[in-house]
Amino acid sequence: MVEPTAPEDPWRDDFDRTVWAWRAGDREAGARACERVLARPGVPEAVAFRVRANATWYAPLLTEWLPRCALTPLVPPVRPGWTRFNPGLTVLGDGRVVAAVRSSNYRLTPDGGYLVDDPEGVVRTEQHLVTLNADLGPVDARLLAGPADRVVTDFPVLGYEDARLFVSGADLFALCTVRDREPRGLAQMVLLALDPAGAVLGEVVVAGPEPGRHEKNWAPFALSAVGTGRRDGGEKVGVVYGWDPLVLGELHLGGGRMVVRSRRGGTRLGPVVRGGSPGVPVADGVLFVVHEVAWMPDGTRRYPHRFVLLDPDGSRIRRSRPFFFLARGIEFAAGLVEVGGDLLVSFGVADESAWIARIPTADVLARLEPVGYSPSMVPTQDSTVRTGRTAGEWDGRRR
Repeated sequence: MVEPTAPEDPWRDDFDRTVWAWRAGDREAGARACERVLARPGVPEAVAFRVRANATWYAPLLTEWLPRCALTPLVPPVRPGWTRFNPGLTVLGDGRVVAAVRSSNYRLTPDGGYLVDDPEGVVRTEQHLVTLNADLGPVDARLLAGPADRVVTDFPVLGYEDARLFVSGADLFALCTVRDREPRGLAQMVLLALDPAGAVLGEVVVAGPEPGRHEKNWAPFALSAVGTGRRDGGEKVGVVYGWDPLVLGELHLGGGRMVVRSRRGGTRLGPVVRGGSPGVPVADGVLFVVHEVAWMPDGTRRYPHRFVLLDPDGSRIRRSRPFFFLARGIEFAAGLVEVGGDLLVSFGVADESAWIARIPTADVLARLEPVGYSPSMVPTQDSTVRTGRTAGEWDGRRR
C-alpha cells in the first residue's frame, strides 16, 4: 500500500488524481497526472512504482491513439507448436523490406511464468528471415542458420533472441541477445553479419561497458543522425546503450567492439525505459520506439511503449505518450523503418504473435512532446471528481 506521507508532498495531489480520474472516467486527466508525477524530481520510488502501474490503465491502444494505423500479422512457417514474436525489421539497399521473426518452444502463463515444450526443459529460439511484399505479406522465409563452428554452453536457453536488424553500407547486420555463450547464462549481445539468403556469415559477442552485467536491448542507429555529425562509412554505427542517463556508444562492425562516447544524465525518461527499436532518421533527428516496464499489483508485468526522438546533437529529447499495440500486457517492439512516408513498427505480443504496424510518419511526429517537468504542467484546477477514496485504497485491486 502506498500512502502519501504528508500533506505538503508536492506530488500528492497528482498522485491521488491518478486514481480519482479513473473513477471519474477522465482518462486524459489521469494520464497527465501520471506523467507529471513521474517527471517531477524527488518523487519516492515507491510512489513512482505505483504510478507506473496506474499509468498503464490510461495508456491507449495504438489504433485508439493513431486511428490511421493499420496492423498486419506476420505468420511465416515455423515448427509445429512454436510461436512467432518480437520481429526485427529493416530495408535492404534494393528497397526490399526484411523481417527477422523469432520463434520459440515456450509460452507465457497467465501469472507471467514460462511453459516450455521440451523434454529436457531447454528454451530454444530460432530466427526466420522473411522478405515482405508491398502489403507486408511474406514473399519467402528462410531459417537463419548459425555458423557450424559456433560453441555454446550447457545453459538451457539456446539461440539468437530479439534481433535488431540494420543495414550499414551494403551489408546486413543484426544485434541479438544470447544466453548460451557463458556458463551462468549471462545475457550478452552478439553482432551477426548476415546474408539476406538466410546465412550467418559471422558473429562476435560484443562486450558491454559494465563487466558481469546482463546486456539486452541495445538500439543501433546511423552515426550521422545523432551526436557525431559525421558519416559512419559502413565501419561503425551508433548505439543507444541506456536512456536515463542517455548513454551513446559506437559499435565497430569489423571487430565487434562497442565504445561509450557520451553520457548525459537528467533526461527524465525514467529508470524503467528499455532499448526498443533501431533508430530511423527523420526531419528533426532520429526516431526510436522504446518500452517501459510496469509491475502490477498481482505481480504481472506490462510493457507500454513510446516513440522517442533525439535531435541531431542528442541534447534534446521529445517523446510520445505511452501506448499499447494490441493489449495491456507484455509487448515488445524490435523493428522500425520508414517506407514511403509511413513508419513500419514490428512488434510481438505476449511472446506468442508477431505484427507490423503501418503509421503515417507525420501522425507520430505531430504527437511528440518535450520531456521534463515544469510548474506549468500542473493544472490550475482539479478537472476530476473526488470519490472519497484515497490512492492507498485502490492498491491491490484490479481494474
